[in-house]
Amino acid sequence: MPCSMTTFEFTKETFEGFYQMFHCERCNKCEQEVGRVRLYDYDVQKISKYLGITEEEFREYYTYTVNKVIDNRIVKETYMPAPCPFFDGEGCLIHDCSPEICIQFPFNQPVPCKNKKGEIVRVLTINTGCPAGKKLAEKFAINPETVGVG
Repeated sequence: MPCSMTTFEFTKETFEGFYQMFHCERCNKCEQEVGRVRLYDYDVQKISKYLGITEEEFREYYTYTVNKVIDNRIVKETYMPAPCPFFDGEGCLIHDCSPEICIQFPFNQPVPCKNKKGEIVRVLTINTGCPAGKKLAEKFAINPETVGVG
């Protein structure tokens, strides 16, 4: 199912304001909207500690590695597959130590985009498949008719 997005010009203040106002409703829509989950080393450390297993055990049982070429160098990235192995149908079993990508949901990474004046600005998108994200988008959208459309 494609996700709906609402876009705002990204500033530190915009993101911090939205993040502070966001209140997860534990509806589990994020599980349906987020595909594979990219993990940083600190995610692996905190989740393995939370589960009481070694980082090696966590990597072996719950993740896979993808090699990517970035700036002419090979970078290994760690992912958890979709569906997430920590979602039991009722909710997230590791919600108290969620990976960074899950913590940031429904906010996506800022990306460069041209505004109507042709200037390059960074934009922040809010996934409006998330009910709490949609409430934020509706509250702050300049053109409310576009909420949920993209």
